[in-house]
Parts: sequence; C-alpha cells; structure tokens
Amino acid sequence: MQVKVTCTLNLTDGMADVNRLEEAVFKLGLKFMAELMARALAALDEQSEKVCPDCSAQEPVSDGTALYQLRTRFGTVPIKRRQYRCKGCGRAFRPLDKVLSRAGPGRATQGLAKLAVLAAASWPFGTAARVINQLCGAEVSPEWVRQVAESEGKAQAEQTREVALSVIESRAGVEPLTESWQLLVELDGCWVKSRDNPEGMECKVGVVASGKEQTGKERFKLTDRRYAATFLGVEVFGPLVYVEAAELGIEGAEEVVVLGDGADWIDTVACRYFPGSERRLDVWHLLKRCREAVRAERLEPGEAGKLMSELSKLLWCGQVGEALRVVRARLKSQVGLEFAGYLQNQRSWIVNAQQLKARGEVVGSGAVEKAADIVVSRRFKRRGMSWRRAGAEAIVALRADILNQAAA
Repeated sequence: MQVKVTCTLNLTDGMADVNRLEEAVFKLGLKFMAELMARALAALDEQSEKVCPDCSAQEPVSDGTALYQLRTRFGTVPIKRRQYRCKGCGRAFRPLDKVLSRAGPGRATQGLAKLAVLAAASWPFGTAARVINQLCGAEVSPEWVRQVAESEGKAQAEQTREVALSVIESRAGVEPLTESWQLLVELDGCWVKSRDNPEGMECKVGVVASGKEQTGKERFKLTDRRYAATFLGVEVFGPLVYVEAAELGIEGAEEVVVLGDGADWIDTVACRYFPGSERRLDVWHLLKRCREAVRAERLEPGEAGKLMSELSKLLWCGQVGEALRVVRARLKSQVGLEFAGYLQNQRSWIVNAQQLKARGEVVGSGAVEKAADIVVSRRFKRRGMSWRRAGAEAIVALRADILNQAAA
C-alpha cells in the first residue's frame, strides 16, 4: 500500500531572503506532513477488517464517521474515522481505533509526548509549550506538558529506584574501566521553595566520576560523570548514588573517595553504601567555618588575620589535633565552641589537603555544587517557582536521566 501527497511551493519576490524562504518551507512542510498523516490513516481505515470486537460478526452496517483530533509533532491532524454498527449485537465500533489506541495522553503521539518531556525537563511548563510550538508547530498547553512530564518522570523515578535496589541487593556492578583507578563520589544538598513547607525542601544531589583531566596548573575537571538526585531522603538517595557508581564499575575500583561538606546524612550514605571508602571533608567548607568562628571573636584585624592564617595552615595539612588545641585556647565565643565540636566530629573526614592537592587529587566539592546547579537550580529555582514534592521528584528524575544519557 502506498500513499502519495504532492507538495508545491510558490516562490514569491518576498522569498528572496533565505530566512523568509525557510519560514515558508517550514509552514508548507507542517501542512504537508499533516495531510500525509491524515491520508495514511484514512488508507489504513479503508483496508481494516470490519469485524465486531464483541461477537466477531463480519457484516456490519455503515454508521457514518466520528471525528478524532490526533496531536502530532507537526500539529493537530483531524481524522474522520469510519464507524460501523454490528447487525448481531448492535454495538458501534470504529476499526481505526485499534491503530489510534497507541496514542498517549491528550490523544498525542509518543513523539510529541517525548518532546514535551524533554522540554519540561529544561524549562518551565509555559515556556516548554511555547518552545514546542516554535520548533515544530504543535499547539499544546502548559498544563498538558506538566501532566505528561510528571507522569513520565514518576515512571522514570520508580524504575530507577527499582533498578537501584536490585543492584544494591546483588552488589553487582559492571566491568571496571581500567585495571587500577579511583572512583570519586561527591554529595551535597540543594534547597528549593516548597508549597507544603515554608522552610523549603532539600534535594539530595550526587555526582560520581571515574576520571579527571587537567585544565590548568592546579585545576582539574572530572570526567565520565554520572548524576543522582532525589527529594525523597537518604533511604532513596543512597541506592540511586550507588547504582550510578555501579555503572562506572565501582566493584573494580582500587579506591573509592566520598567527599562532602560534613552533613550527617552524607556520613550515613558513605557508611551504608560505600563502606571502606576514603572520606574527605570539603576543604573550602572547612575553611569557611573556620573564618566564621574567627570573625565571631571580634579580634583586631591584624590579630584575626594572624590567627586565621595559623589555623588555615594547620587545617590544610590535616593537623586536626593541633588546630583543636589552638581553637580551644583562642576561640571563646559560642561560634568558636561550636567550631571546636565540629572539628572533633569531623576529625575522620579531615585530610591532608595540601598533600593531596599536590598529587592532583580532588579536595573540594566544586563538582557536586556544579551538579546541584545543573540538575536542580536551573530548573527548580527560577523566580516565582514553588514545588510540591511529588512533582519535583518527577522532574528531577527526568533531568538526571537525560544528563546521564548524554554522558553515556
């Protein structure tokens, strides 16, 4: 069976501009594709078997047509379906419905639905609807985009969690990338506005990398990165991070390094899902806490600078015991006392950053902060946005999946 449609473009004086010509070709192309789609479906309708789906009678009576508006990537296509009525059971049926049953929400093709998912993962729903229209001519509403994206995102999140739990149970990873290599896991949290909680809600974000390349004298960029993110807490987040580590071959890694800012939940994830890993406290976060503690003492500028310099040298070299002695002797404010407790609690995470950095090792959490920006902030922290947890979880699952597919 063949379906033919002819297409003619009338060139006018106004089309001497390549941009105007492109616009004319684009509009004609949309019309051409819609007509071809309609004729193809009409041909399928004509050749379909006229069998009653209830009693299997094969000699129904024609009962007119029923209009169906099919939404495609190139616009809405009106289709007149042939309708029949069974002589035996009296039921009305439309043979073409078997073909159209594969259309998704809102009578849209899978192609248009996938486009909606990609757009919604990148832009607000209203913007996504406008982008879709400008790119391919399809007219969709922001609400339809939201419904399709959240439905797909929910399914994606559930599937990812099931895979993660399966991998956790079996602890089965893929083949290692090399015979001897280091796997880096960086973890952090990112807060967004919530409709349910005035304090907001936290999205836990992780980036896993199996390599790095030098971009400057003392600067490196992580390579072979994969992302994990969820608004559902540690119990969900831990397996998600581990499965991304498994994708990079964690079972064959010579060394696993977990890096974070010292939050309790990061320690929980490291202990539960990456036992035996080397833990590193983000050195920049550590020095920031130190500056805040010194500033709270309200010392003279020269004295404060000298004390900060002394503590920085000790902390950079991982000399926690000596740094604690200085802090306890010199810092008497409440902030200073809290910093002393922080150093004591984080002692096992504080490393010799100076030595590691000289070897080209990662000692800061810049990669996961960038990941939080890419995965969360650019989509969820636009002006005026406020989220419910279920919707946010669906969209962040889509964003993480899209980024991981791009990195594969």
